[in-house]
Amino acid sequence: MMPAHVTDHAIRRYAERALNIQVDETLEDPAALAALADFGVDIDAVRRRIGSVCSLAADRGAVGVRVDGVRLILRGQAVVTALSKGRKPHYMFGDAA
Repeated sequence: MMPAHVTDHAIRRYAERALNIQVDETLEDPAALAALADFGVDIDAVRRRIGSVCSLAADRGAVGVRVDGVRLILRGQAVVTALSKGRKPHYMFGDAA
């Protein structure tokens, strides 16, 4: 079983919502991850942790996993974002999905 693919956006939102580290919202995700790394966040370790935690769920077709007080949202084999407790995902339908 391979770890789930973890997007830069998912790492950014996980840092914001699980680690309580805010990044300037005007930054694109790659720049936000660079800022997190400058702050001392081990981006590779976070990516490995999220990917490892979500791999079995992704393999079984789950759409989300709760961990560290957040809901990690899956789209196929990819972790695409992290939502705060109680926040509902915004689903997109059709070609935009």
